[in-house]
Amino acid sequence: MRTVMSIKILIVDDEILALNSVRRLLKRRGFSNVEICDNGMDAINRIKNNDFDIVLLDILMPEKDGLEVLKSTKPFKPQTEFILVTAVDDIATAVRSVRLGAYDYLVKPVDNERLVLSIERAYERKGLLAGLAGARNESKAVETLEAFSGIVTQCPRMMELLTYAAVMARSGNPILISGESGTGKELLAQGIHRIDSSVDAPFIAVNVPSIPETLFESQFFGHIKGAFTGADTDYPGFFEQADGGTLFLDEIGELPQKQQAKLLRVLEEKSVRRISDTKPTPVDLRIISATNQDLDKACQENRFRLDLLYRLKAAHI
Repeated sequence: MRTVMSIKILIVDDEILALNSVRRLLKRRGFSNVEICDNGMDAINRIKNNDFDIVLLDILMPEKDGLEVLKSTKPFKPQTEFILVTAVDDIATAVRSVRLGAYDYLVKPVDNERLVLSIERAYERKGLLAGLAGARNESKAVETLEAFSGIVTQCPRMMELLTYAAVMARSGNPILISGESGTGKELLAQGIHRIDSSVDAPFIAVNVPSIPETLFESQFFGHIKGAFTGADTDYPGFFEQADGGTLFLDEIGELPQKQQAKLLRVLEEKSVRRISDTKPTPVDLRIISATNQDLDKACQENRFRLDLLYRLKAAHI
């Protein structure tokens, strides 16, 4: 691990007094490589164009707030650890910040010892993730060649995204992949599955728009023999088929709202009930979703459930 003096830190806050106060504190504690920034837009550019170890990021800022800065930069700088600081103690915001990739969430006024400890632990985590996810060139090449063999690229930004995907793969959390049609979202999902799962673990890919709404429950939840005319045998739905592995939901933005509530319930309860069955069946699976839509905008327009989006978007690529 580097010495405290060499850890590169960026402090982002629109209050100049707060910026200077935290910088003085860190320098007294031996952190000599500390930079400051007073707005979100500038912070995004500086984070993307530099290799900071730690970013202390205020949430409540004009134009671009801290969460927007985090969301805009973490995929491109997965090795940078973010510590969010705010005057508002809000559980929903804390949960969202962690799901977007923040290491910690601190409420002002922050105890000096707590702040320094959080920085030290974040840097320790950075080192651990570097070893796991290929922050070094050799490991990164291995991850790309083996897990993401279907993706051929030499683009530095794409390599950063693949490194971030490799880190998030080991978390076991749901992942949302956004991108235009034909950009390889399923290939990326398959690579994440290979990193996270055993060789024989199932990978079940479902094109959501291709499932008629009338058949959604039967296809996703399954049914028991005799549940309806033509149900001659028991049928495990997609959730059960993916048990122990990954369920890939392509074009998740096309899921009707009625079915969104049912998917949310599975994510919360981690069990499914086949049609006409009296007992729930536990399921242990990883859900990776993909979309070519702006789901944040869809939530604003009440076309997609915000609580479901948070569940699906523990990590966003």
